[in-house]
Amino acid sequence: MENSSWSERLRHLMQQRGLSKAQLSRRSGINYDSINKYVRGEVDNPRGDVFSRLAEVLGCQVEWLVFGSDQVEPLSSSSGGSPGGIPFYGDVRAGAWLEVNALHEPSFEHIPLIRDPRYGAGEQFAVRVVGDSMDLIFTPGTYLICVSLPSLGREPKENELVIAEKTMSGLKEVTVKRFCLEGGQILLKPESRNPVHQSIIFNPQHTGGESENDGTDVSIIALVIGEYKRY
Repeated sequence: MENSSWSERLRHLMQQRGLSKAQLSRRSGINYDSINKYVRGEVDNPRGDVFSRLAEVLGCQVEWLVFGSDQVEPLSSSSGGSPGGIPFYGDVRAGAWLEVNALHEPSFEHIPLIRDPRYGAGEQFAVRVVGDSMDLIFTPGTYLICVSLPSLGREPKENELVIAEKTMSGLKEVTVKRFCLEGGQILLKPESRNPVHQSIIFNPQHTGGESENDGTDVSIIALVIGEYKRY
C-alpha cells in the first residue's frame, strides 16, 4: 500500500481482521476516542508506543503500519510462507473443553496468510474458535493464528492470549484463554458475557490445572498472535 497514510493502512488491516474500533481499543488498551481519531486520520504521529501496540493486535510489523513499505506487507496469499498459507490444525472450544485426537497434526486446509516474520522460525498454525467463553473478543468461527510456545522458546507473558491443552485418560481437550497473574497465581481466564465460564488456576508444577486431584494435566502449547475471518 504505497502512498497510503498510516490511518488508511490501519483501516485496511482492521477490515481484513474483522475488527471493530471497540475491539481494537479493548485488545490494544488504547482508549476508544483515540482509536476513533486514528481511524479518521486526525492524528499524524501518535505518541508513545501506540504503533507497537496496534501492530501487536493487528499482526503486522510496526514498519509497515508507519511507513507502508511493500517489503513488509502483512497479508498476501501469493508471497512468503508455505504453499497455500498457514496450516489449519482444528477447532478450539472457547466455552467448554473440546475433545480432539491431535491438534498438532495439520489438515489439508490452509488459511491464506503469510507467516508473521516477528516470530522467526517458530511453528505457526491456525485454529478455529468454537463456543462463547471468549465472545467479548472473538466470535465463533474466527480463526486464530498461533505460534507454538516450544518452538518459540519462551513462556507466556502477562495478558497474552494462549492455547491451553488438557489431557486426561488419553484424551485431549483444547481451549483459548487469557494468561493472567493474580495474587501469586497463574489464571487462564475467559472473556465472556456468559457467567458460567470461570477462570482456570494453572500450576505448571503439578498435575491438574483446575484441581490438584482431578487427574488431569494442563499445558500451554501456543501463543495467539492474530486472527482471520472468512466472509
